[in-house]
Amino acid sequence: MYRWLLLSYPRDYRRERGAEILETVHDTASTYPGVRVAANLVRHGLRARLGRPASRTVVLWATVFTVACGLFAASFGTWLTWLGSRPLDHDELAVAVSQLYPDKPVSQIDTDDPPSVFVIYGSPLSWSSASNLLLGDGGEYSLAGLGASFEQLPADSRPQVLAELLQRLRASG
Repeated sequence: MYRWLLLSYPRDYRRERGAEILETVHDTASTYPGVRVAANLVRHGLRARLGRPASRTVVLWATVFTVACGLFAASFGTWLTWLGSRPLDHDELAVAVSQLYPDKPVSQIDTDDPPSVFVIYGSPLSWSSASNLLLGDGGEYSLAGLGASFEQLPADSRPQVLAELLQRLRASG
């Protein structure tokens, strides 16, 4: 198991001292828990890859920097994905509702299309709303939505209507 952890060391260092490191780890493995030895191997391997800096915190800072870069890359990818999406359309909603409930009368369908996919207090996201988005109360931004409402169904017919809806959803994929 410890041989795989030596991959955190540079290749030349591993070739020169790998057998010695493994021998030392196997000698001391009975004294120290396995997780502690594994963490030590990875920490020292990363430190060796960074060129043996004088500070011990460089591994911590490198790890924090890597995680931060990963988070920024993930948020950029999410932003790029949502950039290509379009706002919801009430005509598409009407078609979907008529396919899912062909025999039920619809009392109301939203006719006002939302201004964008993401809204903050009902208006599209913009640079002027960045302070509200970053420092707000947490409930101000959301996905835009459209809705449709039906007449109240009697309580005894609800299980049948839900079963029919589930069947139609499965049939449409």
